[in-house]
Amino acid sequence: MFIRCKESSQWLNVVIVQSVRRNGKPRQDIIGSIKVRQDADEKIALLWNTFEDYLTELDLSPDTRKEVIDSLGRKFTRPNEEELTRRRELSAAKQSMQDKLLRQLMGDDWQKNVVPDNPPTLGNDDTTADENSPLFIKWKVSQPVPKYGTPAKYTAYLIKRSSQKQEFSIKLNSEEIEADLLKKARLYKGELHVQWAWKSFWYDVHRHLILAHVDIETYKTTIRLLSKWVICPDPDELLAIVEGHLYSEMNHVDNREKELTRSIENNLKKRQKLYEVYSKSPEYLNVNHITPHYV
Repeated sequence: MFIRCKESSQWLNVVIVQSVRRNGKPRQDIIGSIKVRQDADEKIALLWNTFEDYLTELDLSPDTRKEVIDSLGRKFTRPNEEELTRRRELSAAKQSMQDKLLRQLMGDDWQKNVVPDNPPTLGNDDTTADENSPLFIKWKVSQPVPKYGTPAKYTAYLIKRSSQKQEFSIKLNSEEIEADLLKKARLYKGELHVQWAWKSFWYDVHRHLILAHVDIETYKTTIRLLSKWVICPDPDELLAIVEGHLYSEMNHVDNREKELTRSIENNLKKRQKLYEVYSKSPEYLNVNHITPHYV
């Protein structure tokens, strides 16, 4: 096994690779990967702490673990224990600060489970049942791929069923979304930011329900059922989210229409010039007519 490092302007990625042979040909399998932000405090100490914690999860043999650690050590010198401990304490302090800020922002909902910890199957046990309503929420999941660091991604559906027969299913978010992106806020550089993905999810829900022509009561019930997993915006927040997304999307559509209009106008001008060349060519070429064809 060995380590392969990939760096971008934002991330430092460390990939654990194993060399194998299949059908007599050399191949490389990715065993797992981690990444840390390039602008993180004490980045190398954070990298080593994260890396060693990840190796523990992989449950490697002592010899293989040593081989992988030595491979990383040849690229990034391992900090001493004092530096590693200090970085762990810093990580714990940042997590504590984030929890405190989230509690202040969201009150009792700050620890709300966005979607089930274990990705749900598509059975009825993974829905929000309501004795007084035939409506419930079902989550569809793309299973995680741990060795590539790919998390589970979710899509919510509103289901209506009567007499054990499904009447309709409405997809509530256009694109699959990670659980972490559905959390209302995150801590970035010491400040709490409401996530754009969370806002987009709720706008998506609002838009899909309207386009499905559901009644107001179904709309309200859907919002209430979804709030079991995803922190729900209050009415003023939802109004601001809808207004902001509509403004952005309308501007995008307007700009696209202008681009298309300019393209059509340019195409018409080009067609007029082509027709002029076509109509006058016989006179200049001293022939009765011409027939455009592929040469």
